[in-house]
Amino acid sequence: MYYLFLDTECGGLDDDTSLLSLGMIVTDEKFDIKEVREWKLKPNDGIYKVTGQGLSINKIDLASHEKEAIAYKEIKTDLHLFLHKWCSHNDYKPLIPVGKNVYFDARRLWGNVISRGHWESMVSYQPFEINGSWRLLEAQGKVPVLPKTSLIDIANHFNISVPCTWLHTSVGDCRIYIEIMQRLVQL
Repeated sequence: MYYLFLDTECGGLDDDTSLLSLGMIVTDEKFDIKEVREWKLKPNDGIYKVTGQGLSINKIDLASHEKEAIAYKEIKTDLHLFLHKWCSHNDYKPLIPVGKNVYFDARRLWGNVISRGHWESMVSYQPFEINGSWRLLEAQGKVPVLPKTSLIDIANHFNISVPCTWLHTSVGDCRIYIEIMQRLVQL
């Protein structure tokens, strides 16, 4: 079985804000990393739609970002090949997506980079959602009820050291998800 840890960074939470980066890490069932990919993205028309709040959270400087970003349409083939490769290694069973708010991230991809049908031909529509898992473990008394269940709050609970360069980067968040999952499955 292979897991697909995924995260996006966007120009804001609204559906019309730009998708700025996509990070994916494939692991095996023991959460050993098999491949890491990150794409810096820009809208096909080159016109970014962002909010001040979105950029203050992910700390993306658009001028620097623009130098490396590629248009959504330019990663379609690369993304397909990446997903197909790992789906084939998984005996053509869909990869299990893992993250926090996975549906948000997948939905942003469906709207910009890949169709939902194409995505779900290689990635399961049933994600392993860290938020839902945390809530279940709270109900079982295995983890404390936290005032917030942000990524950093959960990481802090498990004493996971998070380099500041990881926070709110698509691949960095995926790396934190992996460490959290390693702790969660031990409970």
